[in-house]
Amino acid sequence: MKATSMTDKICPMCHGNHYIHNADGLPVKCECIKSDQVVRPSHYARWKIEPITFLLRNGCEYWRGNVVKYAMRAGHKQQANKSMMESEIQDLEKAIRYCEMRINQLRGETEL
Repeated sequence: MKATSMTDKICPMCHGNHYIHNADGLPVKCECIKSDQVVRPSHYARWKIEPITFLLRNGCEYWRGNVVKYAMRAGHKQQANKSMMESEIQDLEKAIRYCEMRINQLRGETEL
């Protein structure tokens, strides 16, 4: 069974599987995922492998990590005072910006 937080407590609702069935019998994310925005933020926990886990296991560079992070959360995290569409666009623009900075670095430009 999987732990639901850093304290290794097992959720009594989903027993560590992170999914339960709703009234229609369809699988939905358990509240243990939805409620833990520090350990397992819902905009990352929706994936089979959270971006940070993938990045750390593969030793990715800082710029590459940010491209993956922003691309993966785009459309799934609403920023304060922004619509969901505005938030998604901003995350995608951040991912593009990190790619542009890496390109500038490869070209030897001092202004990234």
